[in-house]
Amino acid sequence: MAKYSGSGQSFDDPIQMTEVTNNMEAVSAEYAYLRQRYGTRNVDWKLVCQYLLQHEGRTYDRLDIELKGGDKLSIYFDITPYFGVY
Repeated sequence: MAKYSGSGQSFDDPIQMTEVTNNMEAVSAEYAYLRQRYGTRNVDWKLVCQYLLQHEGRTYDRLDIELKGGDKLSIYFDITPYFGVY
């Protein structure tokens, strides 16, 4: 099971995941984080868009979500260690 650190609010403080070894596990861990933090997808929150971004030599997934109450959030995950590893 992945462990998480960071707020995920920006490139400067993204969610860092440990105990993840490849790209597929990283994607699963991202959605597990969202489920743990925000609840059930398409009930408590919905995915608006997902971006693969490069910033200062690192690779990030940015997930834009909308919460049930209408609030919109962008959550940054640093996926540099897992990007392209299958």
